[in-house]
Amino acid sequence: MNKGRDVWIEILEKVFPDLGILLDNATWLSGHFEKPCAYMETDAVSETAYSASANQVIEDVGIVFHFESAENPLDISPLRKYLRDERFCVASPAQGIMLNMESPKYREHNDKIEMTCRYTYLVHIEKEPVQKIETFNIDAEEIADD
Repeated sequence: MNKGRDVWIEILEKVFPDLGILLDNATWLSGHFEKPCAYMETDAVSETAYSASANQVIEDVGIVFHFESAENPLDISPLRKYLRDERFCVASPAQGIMLNMESPKYREHNDKIEMTCRYTYLVHIEKEPVQKIETFNIDAEEIADD
């Protein structure tokens, strides 16, 4: 179940349509990838019952934006603006969920910018169908006696 990750991919593709997205940890650690790109990793924190029909999932996302050098940095202000405009609450019709995010934290380095964020979303719980009562047997004599 990677619904949260899939919504973040949608966000990145919407804000940065030409930016490559790297999800493979081994490739990222080896350093053999084309820049500029974004490496993304999500981590489940918890899943708790929210209601009778939904669970609340809490996850963390870490996105590392890689670019060539400090002289030619990647401008991530469109992502910051998009998240602020959406008030840190992004719906995904494709995934059927809405991410409610905390304000992301950013750290800038020479050739990369790291973004971390905690977010929550609700997941529908499938219930087994229950047989419904469609006919009621009422004794007419009991009603007349009252």
